[in-house]
Amino acid sequence: MAPNGNAILLHRDLVETSSNSFHLNPATAINIPADAQKRGAVITGGLTCGQSPFYATMSAYIMDADGNRSNSVKYTLHCNGG
Repeated sequence: MAPNGNAILLHRDLVETSSNSFHLNPATAINIPADAQKRGAVITGGLTCGQSPFYATMSAYIMDADGNRSNSVKYTLHCNGG
């Protein structure tokens, strides 16, 4: 949720992974209409599992057009039982 509807960037950092070849694009543009951001919106995609089992723990935050940064959220993606 972005109260001003001006979130522009999702930033993710890799914290830990069991994969030898995990690639993460750290910056993803947010292209969600302002009204949807104000109500609360969901960003999906950006990562694929492939076929090998692995896990990846990441930390993410959102930046808005005014330069404000959200709190960081840490989460883990489990792929194929990894």
